[in-house]
Amino acid sequence: RFFDSQAAGPVDRAHKRPALSSAISFQEHKRPEAEPLPRGDIQVIPFVLGQTNKLYILAETPDGIVIIDQHAAHERVLYERTMAAIGGGRLDIQKLLLPVTVELPKAQAAFVSQHIGTMERVGIGISSFGQDSFIIDAVPAFAQMGDVKRMFLDALAELEEESKTTKTIEAFEEKMVRTLCRQAVKARDRLDMKEQISLVQDLFACAIPHTCPHGRPTMIKITNDYLEREFKRR
Repeated sequence: RFFDSQAAGPVDRAHKRPALSSAISFQEHKRPEAEPLPRGDIQVIPFVLGQTNKLYILAETPDGIVIIDQHAAHERVLYERTMAAIGGGRLDIQKLLLPVTVELPKAQAAFVSQHIGTMERVGIGISSFGQDSFIIDAVPAFAQMGDVKRMFLDALAELEEESKTTKTIEAFEEKMVRTLCRQAVKARDRLDMKEQISLVQDLFACAIPHTCPHGRPTMIKITNDYLEREFKRR
C-alpha cells in the first residue's frame, strides 16, 4: 500500500518484488550519500510523498529526496513548543481524571522532593502523599494519556542520570523537558497524509529543525546527483 499525496487516502497498487539477480553483490554496493540536512540547504518546505515502515516520512526537494525520522521530528517540535510555552508562562497541562499514586525508594523520593518545583513548572502536577509517596494529578498537554505512572518512572530514571552533570536549575528544567518529550513521542505510528504534512511543516518552522533535542538527526537526504550516478545516467 502506498500513500498518495494527491489522493484522499491510501492507494492500492499491485506490484511484484523483482527477483534478485545473482550478479548483484551487496558487499560491493556503496551506501547512499545520505547526510544530516542543515537548515540552509532547504529553501522551501519539502513536498511530502508518503510514509514508510510507519517510521519515516519521504519528501522531495529540488535537489533530491529527504527522509525524515518522524519520532525525532516530533521530539524537536514538542521540545521547542514546550520551551517557548514555559518561557512565556503559558504551558498547557491536562488534568487526570484519576490521579496516579507513585511510591518510590527513599533515594528517588528524596530526588523528587528536591526537584518538585521544577517538575511543576514543566507541567507535571505532583505533590507529596506521605513519606515516600507522591500523587500525580496533571501532565503536560502534549503527553499521551496512557500509562502515566510508567512514563513518569521512565522519565525519572533518565533525569536522575542527567542530574549528575547538571549544574543549574535552568539546565535541569531544559533536560526535564527533553526527557518528557522523548517519553511522549511514540515511533511506528501510522500517520495519514494530512498528519505527515503537518509534522513536516511544524518541523521546518523550528529554530533547529535538523536534529532532535538529544542530537540525533531528524532527516537525511539523498541527492539527485547520487541517484543519477547509481542508475548510470551520468
